[in-house]
Amino acid sequence: MKFRLLFFIFLLLTTITKSQTKYEIGFSNDYPPYNYLNEKGELVGFNVDILNAIKKLYKIEINVNSDSWNVVNEYLDKGSIQSIGGVNFPGYTDDYLYTRSAINTSHCFLYNSNHFSKFSLETLRTIKEPLVGLWKNDVLINYILSINPTAKFEFVKGYDDLINLIDRKDITCIFGQRVGSMYYAKKYEKDYVRPLKHRILERNMGFKVSKNTPELAKLL
Repeated sequence: MKFRLLFFIFLLLTTITKSQTKYEIGFSNDYPPYNYLNEKGELVGFNVDILNAIKKLYKIEINVNSDSWNVVNEYLDKGSIQSIGGVNFPGYTDDYLYTRSAINTSHCFLYNSNHFSKFSLETLRTIKEPLVGLWKNDVLINYILSINPTAKFEFVKGYDDLINLIDRKDITCIFGQRVGSMYYAKKYEKDYVRPLKHRILERNMGFKVSKNTPELAKLL
């Protein structure tokens, strides 16, 4: 009887401890409009709003950190944090848990309507040596070459450069993440930037969680 009472108390204390656990979740701070620092230096964005809703729903304490993408991944690898928000499921199993997706992302072509009254994949296919702005990424490059093998490329390192590239008359179009590109087009008041409806590389975005905290993965 005494043993059963002690065992019950142990389970109760374990449950209380787990319920009061403070979790640390990291976000990259330069991926608008999903997670980024606003003008006041505050972390904001769609993914941050989702986490705040989860915290309110379950009444759990979660501390939020933000840094560059590489740094927050290092934190998770070292166990300094238990999860990263705004992660695309890699399509294969690894040493982490992945939550149900909350956001769907995709890439598309965008063009300058001051240079083209109409633009389509067929336009891109028929132009001789079109010049396309994008990140230096083999998957993206090969996809564009499958549409037009004569395509040439202008590589960028960030959305600022990508969206400003579209003003050049020698640039046929740009290729980037749809929502992110249109966010920067609005930021720089480029209302002449148009995205094509054709979407590729659709991916699901959720939370990447340490396997040491499966209860957090269930909450997220």
